[in-house]
Amino acid sequence: MSRGFAVILLLCVHAYCAALDLPLRGGCLCRGVTYSISVEPSYVYFCHCTMCRRMSGAPSMVWLTVPISAFELNNSDRLTTHKSSERFQRKFCSTCGTHILFARSQKPSFFEVTYGSLDNPEALQPQNHIWNSSRLPWFDWGEHLPTWPGEVE
Repeated sequence: MSRGFAVILLLCVHAYCAALDLPLRGGCLCRGVTYSISVEPSYVYFCHCTMCRRMSGAPSMVWLTVPISAFELNNSDRLTTHKSSERFQRKFCSTCGTHILFARSQKPSFFEVTYGSLDNPEALQPQNHIWNSSRLPWFDWGEHLPTWPGEVE
């Protein structure tokens, strides 16, 4: 990598971090469980795996990877844990059912946090898609689809 490119990359990362208002905050639907994240997530991605689809009832999920040390959870006693596989433990609000995070046995110092539970998800943009081999064939974020600012009436 050339020195000039490295400086430009550093400036872009700095500008992104400066624009990101930390801490990030979020929580469940009933607000019985809330959290804050004190660092920029290391990864933001779409997951198209079958397990995420079934867990969410949606065609895909968006996740952010954060160090456990930068994640502060309030009212953790209100979370229910479900071991969805040998590698994953998922945590939900026991009152409203919102999926907040999951822990991976192969990444013990990180949590994967649900993008939709962020108070301001627009602050972060997904970087890529994983489990694209499981992606539903009709799933397309194409601009050709009609959009509405709220519900279709």
